[in-house]
Amino acid sequence: MNYTLATFKEKSGVRQFLFNCVAGDRSAGTVIVCADVSLARKHETRLQELPLICLRLLESIEDGDLTAAITLTEDHMIAIQ
Repeated sequence: MNYTLATFKEKSGVRQFLFNCVAGDRSAGTVIVCADVSLARKHETRLQELPLICLRLLESIEDGDLTAAITLTEDHMIAIQ
């Protein structure tokens, strides 16, 4: 699966990153990864790094387990960093 960051928006301290997804069979879709900005600050993660961390999270998930919206948890952030 290939992922491309399309856009993001922030609401109430949560950044929502919209990724376009293209599978090996050329089927396409989108997925949103939500990241808590205060959690990033707690772990001294620059906001510019959040899209890459979200991408790494997507790449770590089996294609069949992928849903339309995913939340970047503190455990994910620690494991990815």
